[in-house]
Amino acid sequence: MSIASTTGGAAPSSDSQEEEDVHDVHGPLSTATACAGRKRRKMRTIHLIMPYAVGLTWFLLHPIVSVVTGELKCRGSYIDESALEPGNLRVAPYPTDLSKLPKLRARAAKVVTAAPPSSRNSGLCAAISSASTLRTPFVSTRSRSRGDQSTITGEERVELISRGNVVCHTHNSSISTQDGDKLSFDAVKIEPSSPAVSSEAVVLVVNSPPNDDVGGGWSASTIHLYYLALIGRLADPNSTPWLSKTVMMVAPRQNGVGLSKDAAATDDQLIPTLQAFLDSYLGLDERSIRLPPSFSSKTLRQILVIDVEAASASSSGINAPTLRILPQGRRGVLPNLDFVFALAKAFNGGTIFKDGGISMHQGNEAEWVAAVKKWLHNLLPQGQYFQQWLSDLLRMIAFSGDLIIGPHPPHAAALDRGIDSVTIRLSLPTQQAAAGAELVQKLEQSLRALSNLHERLHHSVTQYFLPSDKKFVSNGEYTYPTVLMMLPLAARAASLALADLESFSLSVASLIGGICLGVAAWIWGTVAGLGLGANNFGLINTLIAGAYMLGLLGMNKVLKNGCNERDRRSIQFVACLFAIYAHVPIALAHASLAIPSALFWTPLLAFPSLTGDERSSIRKLLSSLIIFATWPPVSLVPRVFSEYTTYVAAVYIPLHLLFASMCLF
Repeated sequence: MSIASTTGGAAPSSDSQEEEDVHDVHGPLSTATACAGRKRRKMRTIHLIMPYAVGLTWFLLHPIVSVVTGELKCRGSYIDESALEPGNLRVAPYPTDLSKLPKLRARAAKVVTAAPPSSRNSGLCAAISSASTLRTPFVSTRSRSRGDQSTITGEERVELISRGNVVCHTHNSSISTQDGDKLSFDAVKIEPSSPAVSSEAVVLVVNSPPNDDVGGGWSASTIHLYYLALIGRLADPNSTPWLSKTVMMVAPRQNGVGLSKDAAATDDQLIPTLQAFLDSYLGLDERSIRLPPSFSSKTLRQILVIDVEAASASSSGINAPTLRILPQGRRGVLPNLDFVFALAKAFNGGTIFKDGGISMHQGNEAEWVAAVKKWLHNLLPQGQYFQQWLSDLLRMIAFSGDLIIGPHPPHAAALDRGIDSVTIRLSLPTQQAAAGAELVQKLEQSLRALSNLHERLHHSVTQYFLPSDKKFVSNGEYTYPTVLMMLPLAARAASLALADLESFSLSVASLIGGICLGVAAWIWGTVAGLGLGANNFGLINTLIAGAYMLGLLGMNKVLKNGCNERDRRSIQFVACLFAIYAHVPIALAHASLAIPSALFWTPLLAFPSLTGDERSSIRKLLSSLIIFATWPPVSLVPRVFSEYTTYVAAVYIPLHLLFASMCLF
């Protein structure tokens, strides 16, 4: 009995010893496995960070390195094979003597317009009907007055309206002004005198001078007198025998049935005027009041919006003239690259803007670039090569910022309709005769470069970045860093699928994703359906806050027992897949938006390794702060975007909700 007791008592000790031996054996193995797992996770994180860092570095080196071509320089100007080289064209200068500019009579003797009688005494058409320009100085002519046989050498004046290829028309569009009147504009058409029949047109949209009454505004404005001189030269076959396209000049009307006196002299005039012209020319809907067939029978190839404004004082207090060629449109749309560089080459080499150069963005580059350079002075090496890289990089970022955020230049409405268009913004301290003469000379040089007979088979590049007016980064270059910055999303999704696909809670992740998309669709439908804009941000933010609360409550109901590690990794898998599918089409059509978006979302969605032992209270607090700081009403609208765009509603809000579900539950 005692032996049995002893034996029976000893057996458990033996079993316990065996278990201890087993634990001793498996303990180091388990520790080694855990260390190996942590090392694999660490290596996996490094593998995610490496392509992201390489893509970001590649993007930053765009202004000085072209990896595709293998050269330590950015690609230069792009000139299409069908375009004339603007730099080799020679255009006769315009006179700076104001006495040789067009003269306007006090009242028009004959007005050839279709406008109502109450509005026939103002605008471009009135100026055309009463203006006389000097006959071309290249050919001596005899006076046509009866009995006068004296020889005139270039000082004879010719009525613009007497030329058979100049026709002006005043048009009342279907677009209404803020006062309820129909917006009207003047359009003058110059037909080429060459034997070839013109089938294409180039349009110049200009702003009207102030106090535009009986042509008085046009006679008092030096810049607008030069516009009339440009019309006179284009209409003269001796001066422009090369002209093969119809040229039209469009100007808004004031003090009549056009724009009001209080309208600003820049975008407030040009944006509605261009929209009214396109509506009248193309007939966008049944309510459109069409232009006469003689004015709307040509194919619109290019539109140049000439925006002349007063120069603002810089930080040094000097009103320096500036020239900006702005190709940016809405939703990443850009004109053909050769069109932009043709204008840049035509406007280069002048005397008025040689110090300031040509800017391809709207911001005040001199001040903010100087501020960034000053901040980086002690952090980065100095040198001319580095300074040039930094300046070009900041200009490229500013160019992309205009594409993403805006405000978009007046020509954006034409780009939306597939017409190559650019805004040329000129800031002058005063109405300088020399600046006006140089402006119209460069415009004539641009028109000559664009005066190709047919462009049906036109080939060019329509997706690019512009570090300066002499460099560009094409889609064949920036696509690679964009893919590299999105590669961690694909790598994280693939690793989750290969390791844990069988244990995924796909039903839970699908419900969470459906809730996120439903909230985004409800927000977008409400904002768009109610027509809410910048004046209703309080109401919009209230609706978004309510939608977010409903979405979070729905997620909490789906995750009844809390979100475990399996659910979080399943949601991360869905979030990475959605981010990839959302960013790929954006990268193909609007890289200026895709790159910063991928730069922001890739670390938030792909880098975290959502394991149970890593969800500390500090991490939860940090995640909550990030979620609140990146909430659209806090940081995005209206601080970055002026309204809730398609990107914000269809991409940003669903990704933000998916990120919140990964971190909060």
